[in-house]
Amino acid sequence: NSLIFTDWQKYSIFNDFKRKHMASESAQGSDYFCINEIRNRNITIRGRCKEKNTFIFADIARVIKVCTNGESLKKRDLFKSKERFRITDCSYTGNPQPVCQYKAINYNHQDFFCVYFDLRLPVLCIGLC
Repeated sequence: NSLIFTDWQKYSIFNDFKRKHMASESAQGSDYFCINEIRNRNITIRGRCKEKNTFIFADIARVIKVCTNGESLKKRDLFKSKERFRITDCSYTGNPQPVCQYKAINYNHQDFFCVYFDLRLPVLCIGLC
């Protein structure tokens, strides 16, 4: 079963991936970073606080290479990076007031997964391997 998307849908999903998961290489993951970036980027699940979000501190071109040069895993569209990346997992603390509160967990130079569909663009960050 393969999903078929129009070109517009593919780019829309890709842009959503970038909005939710990409961060500047110079940025530093912290509780403050998580809280502000998730709020400013409006990363929610149906208007509610998202339980977890992963940020990748890298240029998008490096992430796209994972989809073409990464290690193919059991599922056809799931790839593990061969190159290591700086990653921050933001975990919801359960306190939504006045904005969703998050705790940052930083992983320096860990691997991550990405899923791609047609055009070999990353569309879903699974997290650490």
